[in-house]
Amino acid sequence: MDRSAVNRSSWAAERARLNHDWLIVSFMTFLLAWRDDLDSFDTSKEMRDEIRFHFKDWQLHHKQLRNLISRAQQVLGPLGQFDSDQLNPDDKSLKQFIESAHASWMESSNISKRVTDLTNAVESANSIIEGYFNGSATVSGGTELYKLCLLISRGLSGLPSV
Repeated sequence: MDRSAVNRSSWAAERARLNHDWLIVSFMTFLLAWRDDLDSFDTSKEMRDEIRFHFKDWQLHHKQLRNLISRAQQVLGPLGQFDSDQLNPDDKSLKQFIESAHASWMESSNISKRVTDLTNAVESANSIIEGYFNGSATVSGGTELYKLCLLISRGLSGLPSV
């Protein structure tokens, strides 16, 4: 199996692990259970251990989500279908063809906007969580956080399969 297939396969496995196994099953389940507490969070009181645990877990997965999303354009498009080490470096016309196909795919798939929207949602969710840690929790933060995570999950699921 060439490296491009391994990269696509590992990207898809990471997306499944992050989106389903962690975001939906663990984090969003936590948000549903604790949404009322998070919506009316009193910053003058100590954060409950359960909330702290899941927010720390978010912080661990935050970078992984950002990294996964940032690699989507490269892995999912035509450039991700080829192992550059196996292409003849002297075949400039093939390289130009692949780059042209990739540019066309990026435009037709609207992938850049989708990646930007996902990145913004991840960063907005991260800002809300940081607010709980630094004493500036958002009013209705639990509800907003759940909506953002739903948007992230649907956005990840809506990216092309490899």
